[in-house]
Amino acid sequence: MAIDWTKGARQTWRYWVVDPVTWRDERELDGVVSCAVTRDETSDTLESGSLEFDGDAPAGEMVVRVYLDTEQCGATERLCVGTMVVQTPGWKGDGRVRSADADMYGVLCDLADDQPPVGYSVVARSDPLASAATAARAVMRAPVGAPPEGVRLDEHYVAGDNDTWLDAIRDLAERGGCTLAVDAYGQVRFEPRRRLTAITPVQTFDDSNSSVLDAGIEVTSDMHKVPNVVQVVWSEQGRTIVAEESNEDEGSQLSVQARGRRVLHRLINPDELSAGCTESAARALARVKLAELSHVRRSVTFSHAVVAPLPALGDCIRLRYGKYGIDCRARVSRQVIHCETGGMVECTATWTE
Repeated sequence: MAIDWTKGARQTWRYWVVDPVTWRDERELDGVVSCAVTRDETSDTLESGSLEFDGDAPAGEMVVRVYLDTEQCGATERLCVGTMVVQTPGWKGDGRVRSADADMYGVLCDLADDQPPVGYSVVARSDPLASAATAARAVMRAPVGAPPEGVRLDEHYVAGDNDTWLDAIRDLAERGGCTLAVDAYGQVRFEPRRRLTAITPVQTFDDSNSSVLDAGIEVTSDMHKVPNVVQVVWSEQGRTIVAEESNEDEGSQLSVQARGRRVLHRLINPDELSAGCTESAARALARVKLAELSHVRRSVTFSHAVVAPLPALGDCIRLRYGKYGIDCRARVSRQVIHCETGGMVECTATWTE
C-alpha cells in the first residue's frame, strides 16, 4: 500500500554518514535535533543548510544524507531529502546543556574550492558536455551522471586564470545547452534547458490541496530590464544594417506606451545572421527576439508539507490558486526544507507571462 501524503502519518527524520568513496550510506548519525536544507538557483553550489546536535558533534568534515521515514497503516516509505557536505565549526553551552552547530554545503563545493590548471582549455569541435563531465569526475567525490551527446564547440574554450572548476564546468555545460543540477542523493547531472511547456509537472499545488498553506502565498513580478525595443546591428565590409522592432501593443504592460519609455536590447552581429545579411533578415530576427524577451517574470512563495515525489530545484510544478488568479506551470527556484515534526517546505516558483 502506498503512502497517502495528504493524511496523517508517523514520520521520523534520520541522518546517515555517507562513504565518500562508494557514496553509499555507512552509518546512522545520532544526536541531530534540528536541520534545515536550502536549495537556491542563485547560489553557486545550489545548496546549503544547517544541523544542530544535542551535545558534541563529530569533528571535521563528512558527507551526510537526510531521510524522512514515513509509516502509515502498515505502509512504510523512505524519502531522501538531500546529500550534503557537513562541517562542525563550533559548540555552545550554559554549563548544564551543551550543543553544537554544523554548516552544510552542496556537493558542488568540491568544484568551487579547487581551480583548473592555468590555461585549461577544450579545443573546438570537442563535446563540451563530455569534457565537463570528465573534469567533474576527476575533481568531485560525488557521482556525475552521463551528459547528453551530440553537441560540439564552435571555437576553443579557455578558462580564466581565476576561474574555479565550478566556473569552468558550468561554462562548458552552458555551451552544451545544459545547466548543472544535483539530485537528492548528491549525484550531479547535466540538465538540458527546456521550456516549461515541454516538461511534465511533478506535483500540483492548488486551493483544495490540504498540504498547501494559502496564508503563506506571496506573489511578485519582475519587469526590470525586460525590453520593449530590440535593435539588431549587422556590420561587414563597411556596410551597416540597423533593424529595430518595438512593442507597440496597447494591451501589453511592457509596451512603449504603457511604460512611457523605451527599454532597449541591442544585438551586434548576432550568431543567427550570416555574411550577406539583408535588412529584412535583420528585422525578422529583431521581431523574433522581441517576442522571446518581452515577458514578465513572476514568482510565488508558498508553504507545503513534505510530499513524494518532492519537487527538486528546477522541477516543473503546476500551480492552481483560483483566489489569487494563478493557473500555470512554474519552475521551482528556491526551497527551504525544515526537517522537523510537520516537515514544512517553503517554496518559491517562477514563471513568465
